[in-house]
Amino acid sequence: VSDHMEVVWDLDVEAAGVAHELGLVMARAATVGSSSVFVAGLGELISERLDLSARDGAPMPRRACSALGPSWDICALECCPPPARVRTEASR
Repeated sequence: VSDHMEVVWDLDVEAAGVAHELGLVMARAATVGSSSVFVAGLGELISERLDLSARDGAPMPRRACSALGPSWDICALECCPPPARVRTEASR
């Protein structure tokens, strides 16, 4: 969420130095810190879980950041089945 000075040193000095020695281009993404958009998003997630914005008994709608739709707290039954086992000659 935010940069600790130890991480800043490790990435901005040490990792950048190694990347330079190896001839690699290095770019580091900024952290969100106290961005008002990030903080508002955290507040929205908390409100969803506490259902603070529910009106007329209807649950608060959840927004999605992708075409996959919103992510719920608990997977639906059969949401994540284990992969099928492949039988080999050795296992027969």
